[in-house]
Amino acid sequence: MSRNKRSRKYQAMCFAFTPETIKLTEEALTLFDQPLQRADHQDAKVRFAEETMKRVRGKLDAMKKSVGFMCLTTFDYNEKVVLAQALRLYSIDLSFSSVDERQARKIRQCRRIAACFEAENARARRKRSDI
Repeated sequence: MSRNKRSRKYQAMCFAFTPETIKLTEEALTLFDQPLQRADHQDAKVRFAEETMKRVRGKLDAMKKSVGFMCLTTFDYNEKVVLAQALRLYSIDLSFSSVDERQARKIRQCRRIAACFEAENARARRKRSDI
């Protein structure tokens, strides 16, 4: 019985991207990337952020190209933070314009995807604090 509890405790969460959610995430990253373009590119933190954005975009591009095939992609902690924050920002940005049904759907999708990555990172933080 304890074995079953252990396997559930460490079970990884999975989010399945569709072509629609990949496009939505790319739109969110474009908005999120704007301040980064104006930042000081000599700063180590800015370079780290640029590298993280590049990795995320590369993974999304690989998923987009593999439509119809099984493409398993993992995101590290920092990539999940970038994804969650970009999607949260995009949902806020969308809510400031006149919201029609299409935009309302995008907002719901952004929030759902962001919540998935935020929950996964929260579990990772709790797991690290247990060690």
